[in-house]
Amino acid sequence: MTDTAAIVGVFLLIVGVAVLYVVSTRLGDLRKRGQLRCKNERRHAEQVEWRRSGRLPARYVTTYEPGEMVDEDMARMLELGYEVAEDWLLANGGRQVIYRLPGIRAL
Repeated sequence: MTDTAAIVGVFLLIVGVAVLYVVSTRLGDLRKRGQLRCKNERRHAEQVEWRRSGRLPARYVTTYEPGEMVDEDMARMLELGYEVAEDWLLANGGRQVIYRLPGIRAL
């Protein structure tokens, strides 16, 4: 009977570790998505402020992490009148994009 109890105990321990791994992975994904969403909202608020004040920077450099909404942000920048001066793919899967206003020399 003790052998059966030991086997059940080891099995429950393995199942517990597996469940803990899955839960921690899911929570990490949720946290990362939340951070990316906050970063996107901050960037959007900054763009709204530029539009409201009429003071657009001549050049804007930003780095997008893997999983960020690049197309959505790029569309907002094009709507503000920017053009993409440079677009680099990074080793970690992200992108670094340099936007500039047309007619202004690259800085």
